[in-house]
Amino acid sequence: MLAALSQRKNGVAALPIYDRRGQTVGWLEEDTIRLLDGTIAAFLTGEAVFNISGVCVGFIHDHCFRDLHGDAVAFLAGAAGGLPFPLPERPPMPRPFAYAPTRPIGSRPPVRPKAPVWSVDWSFVTWETFLMGDY
Repeated sequence: MLAALSQRKNGVAALPIYDRRGQTVGWLEEDTIRLLDGTIAAFLTGEAVFNISGVCVGFIHDHCFRDLHGDAVAFLAGAAGGLPFPLPERPPMPRPFAYAPTRPIGSRPPVRPKAPVWSVDWSFVTWETFLMGDY
């Protein structure tokens, strides 16, 4: 599948995440989303993306990260969905991931909103804003 496109760190595949310009903006390591410097920024639970505060900030569907309105924010190699995807740049080597991911601890599990209808548009939301959930 995408294993051939991934970088390996500590025996775990890290898939590059690309923005709408095809620039590498982060890494997907199993169910953990990391920034370029290796910092944990979000987690996947099924198709839902939760930031480190436990807020659902969007979804991943057909290798495409989508905001809460269904518009594309970023993608993995092999993304589908009718969007004009740019040619991805060659990703940098990921920095060492120094610590194992831990999910946020809260009094109750995160609430996942219902997924929207996926659009064929790019979102006005940047990758950084998407991860913060401030849109």
